[in-house]
Amino acid sequence: MSFSSRNFASTRSDIKPDTTKPEVVFSFLKVFDHELHLLQSLNYTKTIDLNYDQNFFAVGFSALSYFQSERNQYAYQLVGFNKDWVLCGNKPLAVFSNVSPGSYQFQVKGSNNDGVWSDIKTMSIHIIPPFWQTWWFRAFAFTLLISVVIALYRFQVERRTLKARLESEEAKRRQIEAELNEKEAAFQLKISQTEMSALRSQMNPHFIFNCLNSIQYFTAQNDAEKASNYLTKFSRLIRLVLENSKSERVTLTNELETLRLYIEMEAMRFQQKVSYAIEVATEIDTDSIQIPPLLLQPFVENAIWHGLMHKEEGGTVQVSVQQTQDNLLHVEIIDDGVGRQQAAEYKSKSATQNKSFGMKLTAERIELINQLYHTKTQVNVVDLIDENGKAKGTRVTIYIPI
Repeated sequence: MSFSSRNFASTRSDIKPDTTKPEVVFSFLKVFDHELHLLQSLNYTKTIDLNYDQNFFAVGFSALSYFQSERNQYAYQLVGFNKDWVLCGNKPLAVFSNVSPGSYQFQVKGSNNDGVWSDIKTMSIHIIPPFWQTWWFRAFAFTLLISVVIALYRFQVERRTLKARLESEEAKRRQIEAELNEKEAAFQLKISQTEMSALRSQMNPHFIFNCLNSIQYFTAQNDAEKASNYLTKFSRLIRLVLENSKSERVTLTNELETLRLYIEMEAMRFQQKVSYAIEVATEIDTDSIQIPPLLLQPFVENAIWHGLMHKEEGGTVQVSVQQTQDNLLHVEIIDDGVGRQQAAEYKSKSATQNKSFGMKLTAERIELINQLYHTKTQVNVVDLIDENGKAKGTRVTIYIPI
């Protein structure tokens, strides 16, 4: 053996094993891979409180033995969760998942490179249960259950009592039901009568007679085109009125078409003294919106006969339809006639009576519709005046729930 070999062997025999117990310290605590920040150091915290939804956590630790630290060994145990110690080798990390609520003791120990184990390092971990697993909630639930059972029992008792009372009053109930049916039948009859009256008010003999006279006049003037056009509009209007009168509701498209035909026939009959404009907001789907039939025409007829016919030069009727809310239709009928006050001074009794009859029927019909469908169709009439205080027409606003 050479000198160098004998020297090396002598040096190895002089190395003594490290019998000092290493100290183990906690490095970090992570919940769902996010480090938990505490008010003080983890090693000085006696108990860690976690919520029930923080039951996936990892604890890092380290042995304070730096000589050949790669040979350090570790073992840990979560008392109450692990059945025995878990050896994790040189990896100073303990990972836990789906830990049930409760109180646990996390214990860890480590050894140095010579296999000398440290004392056990302990940390208390308390996982707070959700409120539905707490004793007070269970007590509340139990109390609530008992209360429900008692309430059901009382309900059954009261139900039997009520049933006996109802049986004793059966004759009275039948009498009340018969009276209600009789009132409902009378109410439906009144609706039908009002509907037919409204139909007759639009198809009154005076209106039909005037239409036929106009057709005869155009024919006598050898104006076949106007006569044919007027007759076409007349037949179309009569058919729409008859169709609409059969339904409780019609589309807004149908109602406006009836209105347009009526105004055009009046304009042709009075030599274009009547002009009109019907404006519908672009966002309104007139094919899907339905309203009670024959509702708008009496107001337009009143504007023409009550307002425009008293002006030598005639005038204009404007109909504006908007949907101010999802379930509300807003209709305005504006004329530039003489106004209600001046029209009342004229002596044309036939026109006044016709208009009063039509408006009265419409008011009764709106009232019945509101009662039947539990709606609030409203009509508001305003006299328009110019800057000099003179009447310049009338505005009728109709609010129709849809």
